[in-house]
Formats: sequence, C-alpha cells, structure tokens
Amino acid sequence: MNMTHYMELLAVNQPWNLLIFMAGPVVLAETLAITEFYLLFTRNFTGWVHRVNRSAGIIVGIYFVGIIGYLMANAVLPITQAGEWRTAVDVIAVVTGMLDPTLFGYRADPLQDMPGMTHKS
Repeated sequence: MNMTHYMELLAVNQPWNLLIFMAGPVVLAETLAITEFYLLFTRNFTGWVHRVNRSAGIIVGIYFVGIIGYLMANAVLPITQAGEWRTAVDVIAVVTGMLDPTLFGYRADPLQDMPGMTHKS
C-alpha cells in the first residue's frame, strides 16, 4: 500500500515511533488545550491547573523543537538528497507538519470585534 513518508514513519518500529511522534505530542497538546479552556472560562490563574498548563506548554514546545530537529536530520534531508519524495502530497504533509505557520503568513488575531460582545482587557 502506498503511504506518505510520515505515515510510514509511524508504521515502522511499532509501537515506539507511534508513541514518540504522535501520541506524546497529542497528549501534551490536548492537555494544553483543555487546561487553557478551563483557565479562560474560570479566570482562575492560580492553582494546579495553571501550573499544569504552563508546564505542558513548555514541555510541548521543547518536545516539538526536538522532534523537528530529529526529523530534519534523519528524514527530510536524506529523502531530499536522494530525491525520494513520492508525491506533492508527501512534501506538503511533511512541510505543513513541521514548519511554523507564521512562515506562511498566518497571524493569530487578538480578540475580534463581534456585535453584542464586550471584551475586557
């Protein structure tokens, strides 16, 4: 079966690659998202949830930098040098998964003005 290099990476060396390159980052990102929602809705910026949120954010940031460095050195550069990219979808899957969205012009807007909504700074 044909698959992208990313899917092949997850499929080999089971279950370790799946845990390292998918499960770990997803658990950290979901922890960050859930605690962020809790903090936004309760406005309780003290306590253990805030500490978990801050720790998860720092850990996932460092984790992603490490994963990107590893994948660049051990996957992207060797595949590029050997000319082994399979299709444009393969390149797009790897590039969009590894690069910072701000490089493509994405800008997270601050709170947007919405009719009937008031935002306190």
